[in-house]
Amino acid sequence: MKLDRAARTVGIHTPLHYGQRPLAAWWKTQHDEISALMREDGPEILATEDFQRFKAIGDFYRRVPGIFAPPVRRRATAQF
Repeated sequence: MKLDRAARTVGIHTPLHYGQRPLAAWWKTQHDEISALMREDGPEILATEDFQRFKAIGDFYRRVPGIFAPPVRRRATAQF
């Protein structure tokens, strides 16, 4: 998209940039599927190590937007 490329060129970023949305959505889907299985069959269906991985997946998908977000540029304000 030309508009998307132009927006990135001038430093305008939306939550859809840098691939963060698809990545976060994919990991959230993985987490939700495991969570549904645990609700249905109980958490004991996972080994201790797998449960730790499940928790790590949850932590990761919640942090992905912050990891990939560009730094916020603040305009300098005039001092009077």
